[in-house]
Amino acid sequence: MVHDIAHLDQLFQEAKAHHRAKRWSDAERLYQAVLRVQSRHAEANYHLGLLATEAGKQEAALSYLRSALEASPGNRQYWLTYAETLMHAGKAEEAKSILDQGIRHGPLAELLISTKPSPASRQGTPRGSGTKGARTGELMAQAVRHHQAGRVGEAEGVCRRILSIDGRHAASLHLLGVLAYQTRRLERAAKMIGEAIAVDGCVAEFHCNLGSVLYDQGKVEEAVRRYEKALAIRPKFPEALISLGNALRQQGRLEEAVVRSEQALALDPASAEAHANLGTVLYDKCRLVEAAHCFHRAIAIQPGFPSALYSLGNVLKDQGKPQDAVFQYDQAIAIQPDFPEAHFNKSLALLLLGDLAAGWPAYEWRRRGGVRGLKPRRFDRPQWDGQPLGGRTILLHPEQGHGDVLQFSRYATLVAARGGRVVLEAYRPLVRLLRTVPGVAEVVSSGESLPSFDVHLPLMSAPLVFGTTVDSIPATVPYMQAEPAATAAWAGRLAGLRGLKVGLVWAGNPRPDDPDANAIDRRRSIRLAQLAPLLAMPGATFVSLQKGDPAAQIADIPPARRPLDMMAEIEDFADTAGLVANLDLVISVDTSVAHLAGAMAKPVWILSRFDGCWRWLQDRDDSPWYPTARLFRQRAPGDWDEVVERVSAVLRQKSAGR
Repeated sequence: MVHDIAHLDQLFQEAKAHHRAKRWSDAERLYQAVLRVQSRHAEANYHLGLLATEAGKQEAALSYLRSALEASPGNRQYWLTYAETLMHAGKAEEAKSILDQGIRHGPLAELLISTKPSPASRQGTPRGSGTKGARTGELMAQAVRHHQAGRVGEAEGVCRRILSIDGRHAASLHLLGVLAYQTRRLERAAKMIGEAIAVDGCVAEFHCNLGSVLYDQGKVEEAVRRYEKALAIRPKFPEALISLGNALRQQGRLEEAVVRSEQALALDPASAEAHANLGTVLYDKCRLVEAAHCFHRAIAIQPGFPSALYSLGNVLKDQGKPQDAVFQYDQAIAIQPDFPEAHFNKSLALLLLGDLAAGWPAYEWRRRGGVRGLKPRRFDRPQWDGQPLGGRTILLHPEQGHGDVLQFSRYATLVAARGGRVVLEAYRPLVRLLRTVPGVAEVVSSGESLPSFDVHLPLMSAPLVFGTTVDSIPATVPYMQAEPAATAAWAGRLAGLRGLKVGLVWAGNPRPDDPDANAIDRRRSIRLAQLAPLLAMPGATFVSLQKGDPAAQIADIPPARRPLDMMAEIEDFADTAGLVANLDLVISVDTSVAHLAGAMAKPVWILSRFDGCWRWLQDRDDSPWYPTARLFRQRAPGDWDEVVERVSAVLRQKSAGR
C-alpha cells in the first residue's frame, strides 16, 4: 500500500493517545494492529510490554520487551525496562546479565559516568562521618542500583529520603537531575544538577552532565562553558571531550571540534564513540576518506553500532557510491529498525539511483520525527490518499526549502485534476509567484490562519501518491510564470544590455544553526571570484540573481567585470521571475533560483557539487524534472575550477552561435 508508513505512524500515535488517557483496551488493540503490519515495530512492542506489566502479566510483558530490545538494541530505555521487569519477576540473575550486556555493548555505558557520586560520597560518607554519613551512603548505593535497573520512581524516592536526612547531599541532588534528564524533564534536570554543583563544584561529572542538559535545551554556548569547566577539574576526561567536540561542531567551530575529538581518542583509543565523533566532524569538513576510516574503526570496535553504520553510509553516498550507502543504511536499520534518519537517508540514496518506486515510501520516514531539520506537522483532518476529491478542499503544505516548494508545486495541477479545490500554503516570498500555478485556487502564506479544508497533503508526499517514476515525472513546463507587469518593467530596464543576458547565482543560503545543512551549503556554493573566467567572457552581460550575504562578493570583482546588480529592488520570487523572464540563460548553483528558472522553462545551467542532490540523479547532464536544464557536475569533490572551465567553453560556443 502506498501509505503503509504514514498509516502505521497514525495507528501508533492513536494507540499512544489511548495509552496516555488510560484507555488500556483501546491502546492494546491499536498496538496489536501495528504489529500485524510490522511485527518488529520496536515502540509498539515496548508499549505493549508496559501495558502487560501494568496488568500484572509478567511473562507477556517480558516477551514484548524482549521483542522491542531485539528490534532496537541501541535504545537504552528498553534495556533498563527489560532488566527491571526481570527483577520484578524474580529473575535477578537474568536482570544482572542484561544490565551487564547493556553496559558492555554501549547503550548503558553512560550510567557508569552519570551516576558517579562526589569524591567524598564515593567512600560512603558524603559530607561528614558517623551514622548519618553511613546511612546516606547506603541509601545512595541503593538509589544507584534502582537507577541502573531502570526503576526511576524508586531511585527518586530514595534520593528524596537522603535529602530528608542531609539536604545538601550533592550526589543525590545530581542523581535526581540525571533521572529528570533521562525522562526529558530538562528544566528540573538543570535545577537539580545546578544545586549539586552549588554544594560541591569540584566534581567534573556534575559539570559535564549539566552541559548535556543545557545542550539539549539548545543552550549550546552555556553547555560549552560547562564542558570546559569539567575539563578544568579533570583534563583527562574523555566523555567531556567528546561532548565538547559535539557542541563545538554545533557552533560551526570545526577546527576546535577536531582537536577536542582527537584528544578524547588519544585518551581512549578503544572508544567506538570517540572514533565516530571524530568521523562526524571530519565529514563536516569534507575530509571523506579520513571520516570513513574513523567510522570503520568505530564499527570494528563495536560491530553493532547503528549510528556509525549510518554515518559510513553518508560518507559513501557523498563519495558517489549510493548503492554501497544503501547497504550500510540497511545494516543500521537491521540493528535499530526505528532509526528515522537511516531510513530517510536510504531514501535519498534510492532516489539518487533512480529507484523512485522504493525511494518515495522510504522518504516518508521524514515525517516520523527524529530527522534533523524536519518537523512533521499534524492536522486533525485526514491525509489525502489520492482518491477522487469530489469537490472537497485540499491543503497542500510546504516542507524544507524554497526550491523544494518550487519543484513540487507542479503537483498542484495533478491534484486539482482529481476534482478538488486546491489551497496551497507557501512561504511568504513565494506566495505571489505560486498563484500562477495552474489548478491552484488559493495561496496562503505560512504562519497565517489557514482556511477551512477537508484533507491535506505534505507537498513532498505528492510523488508517492501519484506513483511517480523517472518515466512519469510531470515535466510539462512552464508551470509558473512572471506577472506581465513585472516582465514589462524589467524588459525596459534591460533593453540596453549587449549580447547574451545571463543571470548568475553562486551561493546558497547558509544555516549556521544546522551543521548538516551548513556543510551541504559549503559544498554547493562557490565564491564569485572563482567565476572570473566566466565573467571575462565577451559577448555576454551577467546579471546578478544572488541574494543574502554572498552578494557582497560583487565588490571584490574589478568594476569592469562585475555582474549588473539590481537585487536590492527584488522583494520576492515574483519580482525575481520578472527579471528572469527577460534573460537568455540562468547559470546557478543548486539553489532555489535554479528551480525557478526550470519551472519557467528558461534555459538553466546548474553547477552541481560532486555529491549532487538526489533530484539530479546520477551521471546525467539533463534533468527529467526540468527539460530546459543542463547539469555541470564536479568531477572531483570541491573542484569548481574544472566546472567553470567547461561552462565557459560552452557559453563561448553559445555566444558565438548567437
